[in-house]
Amino acid sequence: MTSLDLDLDEYYAGADDEPDPRYKDSKEYRIMKNFLQPDSTMCLEAAAESLLELIPEHCGHGGVVGIITLCANVVPWDHTSHLKLAYLSERLRWSPKMSPSLGDIKSANDSYLTNVSFSDALWDDYDNAECYNPDHQSDLDQWVNFNAFLANLDALNFWRGESHYLYRTMAYTFKHPPEGLGGFYKDPNDVQIGLRGRDANVVAAAQWILWDGQNVRRLALYPRPPQGATLSKELYFNVESAATSLELWQIWKGGFKSASEEESASKESRDVALRAYTLMETLEKTMPS
Repeated sequence: MTSLDLDLDEYYAGADDEPDPRYKDSKEYRIMKNFLQPDSTMCLEAAAESLLELIPEHCGHGGVVGIITLCANVVPWDHTSHLKLAYLSERLRWSPKMSPSLGDIKSANDSYLTNVSFSDALWDDYDNAECYNPDHQSDLDQWVNFNAFLANLDALNFWRGESHYLYRTMAYTFKHPPEGLGGFYKDPNDVQIGLRGRDANVVAAAQWILWDGQNVRRLALYPRPPQGATLSKELYFNVESAATSLELWQIWKGGFKSASEEESASKESRDVALRAYTLMETLEKTMPS
């Protein structure tokens, strides 16, 4: 696996759009660049502790969460460093320092509060990434890369069964409105997006199968709460989880097959779509059903 340049110039540009190289001197950046290299000797625990040491008592943690999400934007979708990013996020989020306020953590039952910082940042970054400009390759790359990061988080059960990002990305790619969006749903596959945007959507959607296919299949096999169950008793099988089904699984699989045969698509899009379709076929045959 090749080394990472971890170029964040675009995200640290000043008002004149000129990159501000000072970010490369920050401790957060230096830790992340070291840890994410394939040949790094820094272990997960050391990286997490080094970042947590940068968060003072009763002070914001935006710098740490921000550098992680920025790295997720630029790490190529097929690079194994996405695994490192996901495991690092999982390790960090259980620290009381990641809670909105240190005083909120009274016991282990309050540990869910530490997820708020990541949840807010991830949603903001996803919302920004999905509004990509199809004429800017960096925007398209960010959309694909960030979905790879989110898929890896979901593979670690980061949201404990809730993954609205999966359904939303699949809906954008295969043109079926996701549940719960109602009038807020917008279809980015219209003519304004063009072929490059369509290809990016296919590759972004494929991340959920390539990195998280078994979890997606599980949700398709058992998508809804048992009869009569309430959300308070069945938190894992929540409304977002109910947005997938075996029917949608087949729609997505058929969509990848069609994308793999689309002559106007890029070679990367066709190849990745074929990999996703093949894996879905394999999961159907090998996983219990």
